[in-house]
Amino acid sequence: MTKNPHTFRVRLFYSYSHQDIEYKESMEKVLVQLRHDGLLQSWSDSEILGGESISASIDSEMPKSHIIAFLLSPDFIASEACRKEWEDANQLIQNGDAITLLPIILRPCAWKDLTGGDLKALPRDANPVSLHEDEDIAWHDIYEGIKAITHSIRGTHTVKSAFLNKLNTATIPSVQPLPLDDIYVFPRLASQYEDTESGELYEELVGSAEQLLSRKRTIVHGQERCGKTTLASHLTLTLVNAARPVLLVDLGDFQYRLNERKLREQYEEQFDGDFDTWMRLPDKTLIVDNFSQDAKSLDFVAEKLGDFERVVLLTSSDLFHAFLDDDVRLADYGELYFMPLTFRQQEQLIRKGLATLELKSPITDQLVDQAEDRVNSVIVTNKLVPRYPFYVMAILQTLDIAGRDETTVTSYGHCYYLLIVVSLKRAGISERDDSLNAAFNFVEHLARETFVARLAASTTRLNFEKFIERYEERYIVPRSLISRLTDERFGILDKSGRFKSTYMYYYFLGKVLATDAEFAKEHIDNLADRSFIQGNYLALLFTIHHARDEEVIDDILIRTMIEFTSVPIASLNKKETSRFSSLVTTMPERILSERSVEDERAEERDQKDEMEEKTAEIEPDPSAEDVDTPGNNILRVLKNNKLLGQVLRNQYGSLERPRIELIVETITDSSLRLVNILLSSDSEIHKNAAKIAAEHPEADEEEIRRGLRYLSLIWTIWNLLQAVEAINVPNIRDAVSNVVKRHGTPAYQILGYFNEIDSLPRLTKSTASSLKRLMDGTSDRFVQMLLSYRTQMYMNTHRSDESVEQAICAALKIKYSPKRRALMAARQEIRRS
Repeated sequence: MTKNPHTFRVRLFYSYSHQDIEYKESMEKVLVQLRHDGLLQSWSDSEILGGESISASIDSEMPKSHIIAFLLSPDFIASEACRKEWEDANQLIQNGDAITLLPIILRPCAWKDLTGGDLKALPRDANPVSLHEDEDIAWHDIYEGIKAITHSIRGTHTVKSAFLNKLNTATIPSVQPLPLDDIYVFPRLASQYEDTESGELYEELVGSAEQLLSRKRTIVHGQERCGKTTLASHLTLTLVNAARPVLLVDLGDFQYRLNERKLREQYEEQFDGDFDTWMRLPDKTLIVDNFSQDAKSLDFVAEKLGDFERVVLLTSSDLFHAFLDDDVRLADYGELYFMPLTFRQQEQLIRKGLATLELKSPITDQLVDQAEDRVNSVIVTNKLVPRYPFYVMAILQTLDIAGRDETTVTSYGHCYYLLIVVSLKRAGISERDDSLNAAFNFVEHLARETFVARLAASTTRLNFEKFIERYEERYIVPRSLISRLTDERFGILDKSGRFKSTYMYYYFLGKVLATDAEFAKEHIDNLADRSFIQGNYLALLFTIHHARDEEVIDDILIRTMIEFTSVPIASLNKKETSRFSSLVTTMPERILSERSVEDERAEERDQKDEMEEKTAEIEPDPSAEDVDTPGNNILRVLKNNKLLGQVLRNQYGSLERPRIELIVETITDSSLRLVNILLSSDSEIHKNAAKIAAEHPEADEEEIRRGLRYLSLIWTIWNLLQAVEAINVPNIRDAVSNVVKRHGTPAYQILGYFNEIDSLPRLTKSTASSLKRLMDGTSDRFVQMLLSYRTQMYMNTHRSDESVEQAICAALKIKYSPKRRALMAARQEIRRS
């Protein structure tokens, strides 16, 4: 009977020859006091029951042990089974397990040849038990030695290798497990505080584990998939690596109660050592993941956690705002909340993610840009998921790298499928019994009826219970499956039958539209007419992903072709660009930076963050009857071009070359028509300036004209870049070149060059030759300025060979500084050191 059933007991494993069983029994007798005091428990093969596998039992128990005592004798050394146990124990040590290998010398033998002689053996001076005149003295030496080891282990608090491996395994979608350290980017955490004088709210960011751990009491909340659990692992790893006492308590999927018993359980899973001893250590940190509103847990936080120097609680934002925000028991806790990653953080994560994909080519700045473009096409352009690490990595994992030097996305919807399956599995829906197919069928029908209900009346929601009744009349569906689909934590539906995530609804709606011809015939035309509305655009996007034929693509193509046919396609010849001449002459020729590429890329992404915060996409009224207003027509073209761009990205392998070229041409021509919609000539600018000046006599008409020219310039460049972004698919570069050659206008030549530098892995001498040919082939300062600025901006944010940069500067007729890259590298090195 032990004194305290909760006392940590060191586990001792006996490895011995059965010829020495009497010695083993004597040793067990000697250690009775340690067992009685609750300090030690032992295991040997005598514990194995009849019918149980001897080898399996030994393989199971050995890794659980803290001490493996090898009772060494000539019979031990002669036994193959005993020698194997010695080898297995050494392998555990090499794998990082904290196990003490303890030689006990029973009888004279060549034990040093077996062990290498580097381990301290018992009894004292490794004098064999059998050679002692009084064996009790030898056994007492062994008792004192094991007692010292036991006390040492109980006070060491060594982290268990299994727990360490779990901590350092990233919880993100990946083909194979990824070490957390390899891909972790610290999240964007913020807190709000009020200025006492002005009363204004300000935001304060926490940018590192050290900053967060400098706080005594913190509650961190965020939405699903924001990275709470990964942050908990990162904080724990940070403290473990710094040899600072930390305990991670996961209250789990079922919201366990936080109490002393839970602390003890988690400690024993994570560390070797005595919990009560550990609790007396100074500077302890407690990290609680999945914290809940349970009243007794809150009482425990308020009353029992004073022994911890710092406490970090992680919970969901919904739960925080509903229950915890104003709970007096958490009055001492400062609030932090997760925000989406910045563009700078996203780039860091993409670089780390690409490094895990074992690409055949080096990870160049251009390759990062191409991967970032794919991520942004989901997160920024379509705004279906937030910019959290989980989603960035999920999209990144859909990159196809097999047998290619370049990175391409195989399927737009593949990452969404993976995310949906992950959610369903977490809700307890298994693929093994075909539950997954049943779940997919159920939610497809739900998406269909939700769509129909929304069309019927925007204010009327689908009656979920009646839908279930109708569904059960046609299909067999266990209520337990519906319960899992509507699980509060992991289900993809809420209790009223609404999809928790936008992308899930449109994923399943797109599948219905792609596979049900009658349903598609009834609704596709209306969706395509109103593709400028975000919801319709997303429905079409996922329909295209699921579609097995090209009817939807044809419909989008035709509608884009016939839009603005009365507006000429901009060629950007001298006559058209003359309205920009007064602006171009005032612009500097050289914008090549002396700063490092890292600094330039960081600033570029900071500017994207600012733009994203300041600009909101115009969303027309979905119920408006007149869909053919000029504004809606422009938005329709822009949305259709994005749809066609997704077709190029995801289906280029199944489209014939002429069709790819037709899509490229349609995107480009429609973008160039948009150029001519707004202030397309100097006479139009003068006319509008005079009108504005008449309405505002105090204004300077020349300044108005200059402003309108600037507006026209920005509009022209923006539409060109929109077209370039839509066709930026490395694998169709030849098709783009064919279209450019066929048209040959300055506008197409500019677009072709931009596409070339965007889709190549790096700038080359060939790029410099293309640039020189274009620069020498035109005297139009506007065209030269566009080519020059875009190239210099590219060089600022991408590393290139010095000889290539020199050739490009020669083509642009700007001064090249041989020391430029050397200065940039030196500055970067100084900053790092």
